[in-house]
Amino acid sequence: MSRKIEIAVALLFFVFCTGNVKAGIVTIDITAEIAEIDDPCGLLAGLGVGDTLTGSYVYDSATPDICHGGASRRQPLSRWLS
Repeated sequence: MSRKIEIAVALLFFVFCTGNVKAGIVTIDITAEIAEIDDPCGLLAGLGVGDTLTGSYVYDSATPDICHGGASRRQPLSRWLS
């Protein structure tokens, strides 16, 4: 019985204590260091272990979720590795 009460209290907390949610442009910057390369076709020529890759992608959080698969499928990436 006490577990049900805990769940009910947690749900009420999340319903009544959430802040305002605003849609907008979201930018995610990425920086990665290459630790290993497996490129049997030679498509990554010029890259080596220890190299740093940087990039970013941008999406509009107001875009409707047409795939019903969550935020990761909202919109195509507008930019990739730079």
